[in-house]
Amino acid sequence: MANLIMSNKATLTHLRLNNVVIHESIIKAIHLVSENLIHLSLDNACFFTLEAYNLFIFNPFKDLNSFKNLNSLSLNAYKCCSYPNTKPKIIPHFLLKKHNVRNLDLSNMIFQSDEEADLEKLIENLVDIEVLIAWRISINDINQTDKRNYWMQILLERITATSPNLKELDIGWSFGAYTSSWPSKTIPNLCTNCPNITRLILAKYSCLSDEDLEAISNLQLLQQLDLCGTTAGVTAVKHLAVKVKTLKLLDISWCRNFTTKHVWDLKQIVPLVHIVHNGYQDQ
Repeated sequence: MANLIMSNKATLTHLRLNNVVIHESIIKAIHLVSENLIHLSLDNACFFTLEAYNLFIFNPFKDLNSFKNLNSLSLNAYKCCSYPNTKPKIIPHFLLKKHNVRNLDLSNMIFQSDEEADLEKLIENLVDIEVLIAWRISINDINQTDKRNYWMQILLERITATSPNLKELDIGWSFGAYTSSWPSKTIPNLCTNCPNITRLILAKYSCLSDEDLEAISNLQLLQQLDLCGTTAGVTAVKHLAVKVKTLKLLDISWCRNFTTKHVWDLKQIVPLVHIVHNGYQDQ
């Protein structure tokens, strides 16, 4: 694999190493071609080594500092495995400082509790992000729910303040059961400062309010909205579906306020919107 990467060094701009075990030789090859890379995907890949590294220091991407042209990075379910007594850091080092990544997928990643300082740096450097997918991320900590809610709140505040060109945001299933203590303006501020959102995934966002839905209804480019498992109100969702003329897909699966009749009524009001509810899809 490393030789194949190196043989295309001059022209390699897109590299996908999904579902593979990545050894150090591959890491070195990526390092040598990193300056030309535009897209890098490590979905469900696993970095593995039997060598012992200093505890809490090892990072397989620590020396990869030349991703100056990298625009898209996918780390869905990316993980690190190493010497039994070593806890490798999962966040690629180059994300901890200024970078040009605009499309970032962190889905299904499990961050270690001792990586919070790195997680803070990662969030700090999310500037001008256009696509952010943080679906079902986890913190490996005894207080996982509280920690996860805290970091997701910080994440939302950061992209709200620094990413006015945000087009897609997926934070589905990345919240614990109790988020009612969150600032009530979290979603309204996001919608005000990031008006170009076309895809918004809020599955299992347990503190969704009518005020939030009203703010979302102002996203006049919105095409896909996922409210699965939320407390979305029937009247507020109907108002949103009518107001957002660009809406193409609405997922209200497992929304406890909706019955089959509510879904049927909604379908009559907005017949061009594809509605998903409790496992059945309208035909």
